Amino acid sequence: MGGAFGSHAQAVYGTLVAVSTPIVSVGDWIRPYSKGIWRVFRILNDFNEFRYSLREPKVRSDRTLVFSNRLVNDSWKRSFSTECSELSWVTSIPREERQRIHQLLRGDEKLRKAFEKFEGAPKPVDLVVNLRFGPLPGSDRERFKAAMSEVLHGPIKRGLILDEVLECVRAAGYEGCMSQNPTTATLQLVSPDHELRGREFVMREYRVLNF
Repeated sequence: MGGAFGSHAQAVYGTLVAVSTPIVSVGDWIRPYSKGIWRVFRILNDFNEFRYSLREPKVRSDRTLVFSNRLVNDSWKRSFSTECSELSWVTSIPREERQRIHQLLRGDEKLRKAFEKFEGAPKPVDLVVNLRFGPLPGSDRERFKAAMSEVLHGPIKRGLILDEVLECVRAAGYEGCMSQNPTTATLQLVSPDHELRGREFVMREYRVLNF
């Protein structure tokens, strides 16, 4: 999961044991995974974790995803960006820094208006899921690509949850190749802006990678 550098949108996930988990709300100023001062604009929870086999049980996630826009970097210079981090990566900022932010925005009209414009049209933070496939029948990667196109090209434009993608993979005859070593192809799925249907993320794009 990730994105380009600069004025960008990216998702940052991982495992971190926090001393204390902050309580955050939309509009709060925070420090997420990346450096700088960020303001929360979206909070997402109550979704299911991915399962990579239809035989695995569904697991309701206990994670919270925090979407935020960066105002300044650690040098307090303008550095607009958009990010999604797990709540475990997030820390609240002290009152002194909040006061400094308010003073900065009050005293720099150009910066304030530019940030308001940036926040008014936040960059989408896409969720990327990789399904790994081991040795393919006949070592035929082109046949695999054609099979994925046949089962996914039309349906994924209408939106598919991961279980539906797995059903397509099974229908194409490649279920037994999943998660096998060595990896010879990857089916990469994209959920634009972490779109949810109920508790399931919705995939609307795919590509086949040769590794």
